[in-house]
Formats: sequence, C-alpha cells, structure tokens
Amino acid sequence: MRTNCRSSGWPGFAARLLALLLLPLAASCSVSLIAPYDSRTEEMVTQIQGELSAFHQELIYDNKAPGCVYSKHVGFYRTIHGDIANLRVRVGAIAKNAQTADQVEALEKGVDDLELIHRNRENQPPGDTQCMGIKAMENSFGGLEGIIRAILQLEMVKQRTL
Repeated sequence: MRTNCRSSGWPGFAARLLALLLLPLAASCSVSLIAPYDSRTEEMVTQIQGELSAFHQELIYDNKAPGCVYSKHVGFYRTIHGDIANLRVRVGAIAKNAQTADQVEALEKGVDDLELIHRNRENQPPGDTQCMGIKAMENSFGGLEGIIRAILQLEMVKQRTL
C-alpha cells in the first residue's frame, strides 16, 4: 500500500495554517510612524495664535509713534517667546513628534524675525517711520498664521487617524 503523501504537501499545509492563525494577530498590531494627537499641544498653539492676532490688531490700530515702537512691546515678545519655549518643550517630550517639532521651530524663527523687523524700525528717525509698515506686518503675521495653521492641521489629522 502506498500513501499519497507528497513531500511538499505537509510543509505547505503547515505554512498556510500558521499564516491563517497569525493573520488576526498581525491585523491587531499597528505601527505608528508619527506621534499621537495631543490636545494640550493644540490648546497651546491656539493660545499662541490668539496672542499673535491680538498683537497684530494692536499694531494696526496704533500704528503711529510712539505707540508702535518696539520698546513699548517688549513685554509681548517676552511672553510669546516663553509660550513658544513651553510648547517646544512639550512637543519635544513626545516620541515620534519630529514634524510638529520642526513646525514649532519655524514658528519660533518667524517670531524672532518679526521681533528683529520691529526692533530695527525703532532705530529709524523719530516719527512714524519707527512703526512697522502695514505690508511688513501683513507678510510677517501671515507667515506666522500659516505655520500655526500647519501645526493645527497636523494635530487634527493625528486626532482623526491615530
């Protein structure tokens, strides 16, 4: 009597059975390449946006010397730099959060650039030339809003997908 046992039959069957048994286990695992959503990051970014918007409006409505000059607004820059530093620390403490950290770094650089423009205007001859021009403000604040929007959009994507 001859048994019909092909040499590749049993190992092939065992491999298929093993794959079938491991499939639910593999499906239950997920690999995350980005940090999970962080509601506190979103809150902090939204707060910073509010501070920047209020400051922008203040500069627009009081765009005459001496109210517009940098030295009258040093307190704002101290506060915003502190808030961004807090955000940077929080974002940096979260694993796999390099994209958000890069965006926060861009935000910090944007605020540094705004401050430099504002400070340099104060060194102009006395009068309204010491004020930051509306066009310069629109460019600076528009860029900052774009960075903040990108951070918030990334957090919203994380919230929906992770």
